Amino acid sequence: NDCYCSEDIIDVDSGGIVGYSATNCTITSCRYYGNINANSAGGILGSNPVNCSVTSCLTVGNLNANRSGGIVGSNDTSGYIYKCTFEGTILGTSCGGIVGYRATNTVIKDCSITGTIGGYGSAGILGSSSNNCNVSVCYSNGDILSNRAGGIVGSGALFCTIDSCYSMGSVGSIDTSYVE
Repeated sequence: NDCYCSEDIIDVDSGGIVGYSATNCTITSCRYYGNINANSAGGILGSNPVNCSVTSCLTVGNLNANRSGGIVGSNDTSGYIYKCTFEGTILGTSCGGIVGYRATNTVIKDCSITGTIGGYGSAGILGSSSNNCNVSVCYSNGDILSNRAGGIVGSGALFCTIDSCYSMGSVGSIDTSYVE
């Protein structure tokens, strides 16, 4: 609870506060200010496989990683993410402003992002490959530059509910074939 980190990180399963959390964790009122370059990176939590709660957390910085999220990189099962904020840039495959990859039976509520998200299967709130998720009262204020992009949820979302969310900014693919 109430933790803080401002170091740049380069490592697998990296998180600004917790790199890898196995089961039944609670992370509350934590802040990360910095940059992360790694696979499965999250501003607060890198990989979160089972039943973790992340509440009232903030990330300000840049993430350059596959399966990366401003708050949680890879949130496998039964996560709860509430009142969290990301400000910055995320680049990589399966990126999301709040959760990057694979949210199953996960609730994301009252979260927001301001910044740019780019890479295949990316979105403002939840990146890709999710089942039975619930995203509500969230907003994305920034550009989503991706193939299979979404202002709120990206590609591969099955049985997900999106309620009372909005996205501001452009959403579209990165096509530089016309650039000289």
